[in-house]
Amino acid sequence: MNADKILKSLAELQQNLQDIESAKQQVLNVVNSSAEFSSSASACKIAFEGIASSSREIVENFNSLSVNLLSQLSNNIVLLQNEILRLNEFKQNFVSISNNLDNLLNKVDTQYSDISNRLNLLDSNLQLIKEDVSKKKCLIDLLPAKFPSLPAITRRERK
Repeated sequence: MNADKILKSLAELQQNLQDIESAKQQVLNVVNSSAEFSSSASACKIAFEGIASSSREIVENFNSLSVNLLSQLSNNIVLLQNEILRLNEFKQNFVSISNNLDNLLNKVDTQYSDISNRLNLLDSNLQLIKEDVSKKKCLIDLLPAKFPSLPAITRRERK
């Protein structure tokens, strides 16, 4: 195998390493998106707790039949509307994060497939190099028998 093929293989190896680094960055992006999702889930929990709290207040107001029922009910409706707005925000964030995760996972799958194909090609090239080196070694070992007049070279001198 000549130096050009070796250089080409090294260039492909370098590209593969860059692709692996890119895939690593995408995995980090997925992790960061997961942290955002966790934050949104926490906001959802707070929103559900707010809804539960507001619902309990509504039940208490109806049970007590207090004079301030309409005023408190109005306040609770505002609270519920705010909580619904927060839930809608959570839903939008969740959908966005989910879409981002899907896109990132598709990119990672594509890059993984590409890297896997390149590694298989490199493995094939490595096998060809090994076979080529083995054939050349055999030829070198046969030289003394074909050309007995050449001075003998020991293995130590060949290295």
